[in-house]
Amino acid sequence: MKCREIIEKLNQLAPEHIACGWDNPGLLAGRRDKEVKRILAAVDADDAVVEEAIEKGADMLLTHHPLIFKPLKKVNDDDFISRRIVKLIQADISYYAMHTNFDAAPGCMGDLAADRLKLSEREILEPMGFMEDGRPFGIGAVGFLPEEMTVRRSVPEMDFVIESGNRLWGCKYGVVDGKAVNEIYASKLGDFKNWNCYAGRSTDSYVATRGSDGPFTGAADYLGSPLFFKEDCVERVYPSAAGAHPIVTVRCPGVRKGSGRSLQTVEGVLYYHGCGGVYAFDGSMPQRVSQALGEDEYHGAVAGGADGKYYLSVLDTENQPQLLVYDVRQGLWHREDDLRAVGFAVNGGVLYAMTGAGDILALKGGGTVQEEPVVWRAETGELGLDSSEGKYLVRLSLRLRPEEGSTVRAAVSYDEGQTWQEQGGVTGSGWLRDCVLHVRPRRCRRLRLRLYGAGGCRVYSLTAVYEKGSDGP
Repeated sequence: MKCREIIEKLNQLAPEHIACGWDNPGLLAGRRDKEVKRILAAVDADDAVVEEAIEKGADMLLTHHPLIFKPLKKVNDDDFISRRIVKLIQADISYYAMHTNFDAAPGCMGDLAADRLKLSEREILEPMGFMEDGRPFGIGAVGFLPEEMTVRRSVPEMDFVIESGNRLWGCKYGVVDGKAVNEIYASKLGDFKNWNCYAGRSTDSYVATRGSDGPFTGAADYLGSPLFFKEDCVERVYPSAAGAHPIVTVRCPGVRKGSGRSLQTVEGVLYYHGCGGVYAFDGSMPQRVSQALGEDEYHGAVAGGADGKYYLSVLDTENQPQLLVYDVRQGLWHREDDLRAVGFAVNGGVLYAMTGAGDILALKGGGTVQEEPVVWRAETGELGLDSSEGKYLVRLSLRLRPEEGSTVRAAVSYDEGQTWQEQGGVTGSGWLRDCVLHVRPRRCRRLRLRLYGAGGCRVYSLTAVYEKGSDGP
């Protein structure tokens, strides 16, 4: 039978002219005079269906959803639509689609669904007109069920879920219902409860199988792209208005297992805890920023961000908690205390942390209960080692600003930190602002300086004064 003869019979069932104006049913590729012996029918002409049609030697491909909706300016292998068309033409397969004409025609999609549900007193949901024989046609059907029925929507089992571009996105690696799964999902656009809508539109739900091995360890929305991390890579989704949503696998340090909640954007950069430390991701390759923390291993990272600072609650190798803070503007790390947070949140410009006991603590920007002044200490390395022979250190001058009620004291060590000698201090008051603390050590070639106290204090400068003399002590 010729292709045109098959098309004529299909048009008797569902004429092309009754389709919606935006639709594109009909012969989309191939020859009308093609001799047809084998037909492959499918819902969509995706890559797997096209390959199956070629492998099985089909002469004609019949789908419900058209592969082509908009005019094609080029037909090559640069995009997935043109690539499939080229394959079909090369294999001499005629491709025909029946979409809304099949949805609307009497005895077709709407009536078939109504028959399956055994609807009585049925009517057309969206009337569109009348056939040549007077029968009404339109989209859908409504009626009464023979008995009460429960309608259920299912949501994929997912490891991580994020929101991006008015969709929910998720991922899953493992075994579901006895089948191995390594997939990324998206809900229907604007409908977070609908994960199984596949009507051939750009707003449909989405699912894609990934080839990278290993479990997903974290997910984040960054620069409009959903990112799904594994320990050794990141799956980056590029949302498309056409609904294709290509995904690129980037091999790079990923999120460490158990640190999925360490993903946090601060000052426009995404920070996270990986197997080699803390990394900063600005859209290119991630860069490690935790060299100052040494080679210590941490796990179970949870992070928050506020006012240019990345707050990281971690557990060390002995499962002892530490709160590490990275000042992204200065590039400096601080070990604050042993707080163990299970989550962070910002509200009204205030950064809050929740503990495992359920306590809510204000860390940055506010709070109703003020903490006790923080006890702190800062220590230099050996000062004076870079001075020339015949010079010795006679005075250190520190310009600083202590907060009201805070104390700052200084001490020096001449034996590499084994013993310390007090050198005085200063206490902040309401009227005292900037001040200079002078430290006058004994004559020596080198020393260490220690500052310590309680409460806030800002150190602006440290000036060393040397004198030239004879041999030192």
